[in-house]
Amino acid sequence: VTWESYLVFPEDCGSNLTWNLDASGTLTISGNGAMDDFEMYNSDIPLVPWGEYLQANINTVIIDEGVTHIGNNAFRDWFSIKKVTLPSSLKSIGNDSFRACGVTEITIPDGVTSIGEGAFLHTGIRTLEIPKSVTDLGASAFSSMPNLVQITLPDELASIPAFAFCGDEALSEIVIPASVKTIGDQAFATNRYLQKIRFLGDAPAFAEDVFLYANNVECYYPADNVTWTEAVMQQYGGTVQWYSDDQYTESSNPCGDDLIWTFDPDYARLTISGSGAITRLSKPRLPRAQLRSTRNSRK
Repeated sequence: VTWESYLVFPEDCGSNLTWNLDASGTLTISGNGAMDDFEMYNSDIPLVPWGEYLQANINTVIIDEGVTHIGNNAFRDWFSIKKVTLPSSLKSIGNDSFRACGVTEITIPDGVTSIGEGAFLHTGIRTLEIPKSVTDLGASAFSSMPNLVQITLPDELASIPAFAFCGDEALSEIVIPASVKTIGDQAFATNRYLQKIRFLGDAPAFAEDVFLYANNVECYYPADNVTWTEAVMQQYGGTVQWYSDDQYTESSNPCGDDLIWTFDPDYARLTISGSGAITRLSKPRLPRAQLRSTRNSRK
């Protein structure tokens, strides 16, 4: 007896929506209005209309124009999905909708205002640009994304929620828009390779452990902005150095068009993240003195 034989999957994906899965593995959702939100069975099987095909090779998802909402858990745990096309009509992305699916790139259309909790948790997406229309992010929306090297936040975003970028180990630098007023608990926790954060506006309200286990993070704030006081510039669970932004310089450690490198001296580990070819460099950019000191310390 398999789980397909005793689970009951819904037939419809929305009151005015239809879905079709063709022989090539393309799932197309068409119609007008919002997709339904879906439940999970035992926290590990999404109860979606296409659920009986969970073990099939669904590789592409096309959501046609007219769809306004992607339901909670809609494509959760679909490791075979590699490509997703979203419509300009889309307004919201539900909780855990793409959680742990196999997509490595996605374009979020302008017009989306809300991205739910855990929406892209555990995905392999490398770069993301959040459109200016987005004003609401759910907790853990972009956490534990091991390949994320770059993300652009919208200018109107008011809050960075708890665990938003927790565990994004390839992320080395991020800019916080001036609109951000609060940053939630462990928003950047365990980001071992996070090097620089640049704040563009007034000091936000920080939760107690925003940088938990994040070490040697350089945070830059606007020079002559009186809201950035000593009381604000704390460690927040990590190891943080604070500088005015007149000392800021970009340093993404590139080694290709869409590649960066990071080096962890504690484990003598070099990590190259991103996609594409490694550039042939005329001079080595790896910090050899750091490598040498690491080797000496291990003798």
